Amino acid sequence: MTVITYFPGSIDVYDKNFMWIGRIGNPISIRGSVVFNGLSTFTVEVSANDRLVPDVIAHGARITMIYKDAQLFSGMITGVTGSLLSSGSIFLEMQSDWRILQNTVALVRPANQIEATAISVKNNDNPAAQAQAWLPGGASTQGTSGTTIGQVGYYQWDAGVVYSETALKTIIGENVIDRLARPVTLATDLERGGDIKTAGKLPLIRMNKLEDVCLEILSFDGLGLTLTQATQDDTITVDVYEPEVWDMPLTVNSGVIVGGSWSIQSPTATRAILGGPGDLADRHFVNYTTGSSTIENEWGDLVEIFRDATSSADLIYPEGVAFDETRVPKYYELRSDIPTNQKTTYRNSLNASGKRALDDGAAKFGITAELAETETFTFGGTTGVQLGDQVTVEGLSGTLYTDVITECQFNFGNKKFQVTPIVGKRVDDPNVQIANAITNLANSQRRISTDR
Repeated sequence: MTVITYFPGSIDVYDKNFMWIGRIGNPISIRGSVVFNGLSTFTVEVSANDRLVPDVIAHGARITMIYKDAQLFSGMITGVTGSLLSSGSIFLEMQSDWRILQNTVALVRPANQIEATAISVKNNDNPAAQAQAWLPGGASTQGTSGTTIGQVGYYQWDAGVVYSETALKTIIGENVIDRLARPVTLATDLERGGDIKTAGKLPLIRMNKLEDVCLEILSFDGLGLTLTQATQDDTITVDVYEPEVWDMPLTVNSGVIVGGSWSIQSPTATRAILGGPGDLADRHFVNYTTGSSTIENEWGDLVEIFRDATSSADLIYPEGVAFDETRVPKYYELRSDIPTNQKTTYRNSLNASGKRALDDGAAKFGITAELAETETFTFGGTTGVQLGDQVTVEGLSGTLYTDVITECQFNFGNKKFQVTPIVGKRVDDPNVQIANAITNLANSQRRISTDR
């Protein structure tokens, strides 16, 4: 814990157009946290008679925060509460610019209009007729006029998207900058991260929250993603970074570890029955058991679950196959008139759903540790640990646990300042479980429930 009598940083105020207004010189209190690949939040208390009050309560007012001469936070003031008396306080609630990802939908085809403004014509590639769909095979694959034969309803990644950084900046650029014209700039793409394309980990996108898409990409190789407005800059810059690895274990005896706990959970899913496209007798069911025997032997247990997979890749039928009883999803891969590459694409999408189901239900070990700053261990600045950095902590029994800095909490008030880096996240946290359940439910609502 670091205890001092002042806030060792600066807080600048801007209007909604990024025009610098002034600096909050004497905040009464500051409480909040910065989060690795997530929404950071702060509440800043100022005097009700502070000269900047009219500016901070203006719609769209923005904040940047500097800590140890480095960028800590930038974002929008999203709520203000205060006293009617000049002797009271005003509390500024602010959210980081990560909120842009939470408040943006990743479209199937960002460059196209949302609604179709023309009817499809056979052997014609017309984006106005496709709207939120693609015709990956070109004009010759557009089937009968007035139909969507040959079209697919998922985002099509450009062939040049190979690395994780490229994927992130592509999908953010197309939706946030090109489509919505937000005041955002992409930093130079240095092709950091792994080859996510070859690994087959580029996400399927169908009107997902942009944050969910980015988090799926980030989970591939542990990159950090930032959206920050530099002090007195007029844009929000999107960039990635590669977290560091700190080799020296942190111990209780060193005074760095001041609290924490760990937990172990057995698997909640070792195999999955996937419900693919179709209704009733037509529906395609798949038994996904990749890796199941290893898990079940290790734990001496078998946990079977059902997972909806109707949002898997579109079933593309040859022209002439009518929209009737001949389009049976459970027979799709058995048909001789379906090209092998289309069957492979479909099966890969089902396998991806199965893997996600087993990943969600895998055995989990969780650790959370509260750390204190010391002379040799600090957070932030140019020399301290950063969000996403990997550290190893030693428990009382000498067991070593390795995880990343997921959050850092700040608490300034009553002339005391405390900085608490947090390692890891408890897997049995009910808030995390509820959030995951809501995400799964939202994803299921985007499915094509009767994709025949």
